[in-house]
Amino acid sequence: MNTTFALPRGSRILVTGANGYIASHVADKLLELGYIVRGTIRGEKPWLNAFFAEKYGRKELFEDTGAVERALEGVDGVIHLASDLTFSSDPTAVIPWVVKATLNILGLAAQKPSI
Repeated sequence: MNTTFALPRGSRILVTGANGYIASHVADKLLELGYIVRGTIRGEKPWLNAFFAEKYGRKELFEDTGAVERALEGVDGVIHLASDLTFSSDPTAVIPWVVKATLNILGLAAQKPSI
């Protein structure tokens, strides 16, 4: 099967919410496919850090929580998977945050010539 990807292997991809359930699997698959992954996280998960360090041998942590704009420097693509973690059943509490976060990441990404 010949699969054509929008970005060639070796491209740097930013995955937001990288230590979440879905995003960690996406990051793992991207690494398996030969991409360079940079991720944003809310809080550290030591077991996940150990998993990636053991499987791929190297990791760098961006611990500055306001570093999204810096994290976008030099990336070729963004996969935005960070989401609200309140688990609220009230859509008026969840949807505005998700929309704002998505618009923020898209706005910042639009300013980067490499993306």
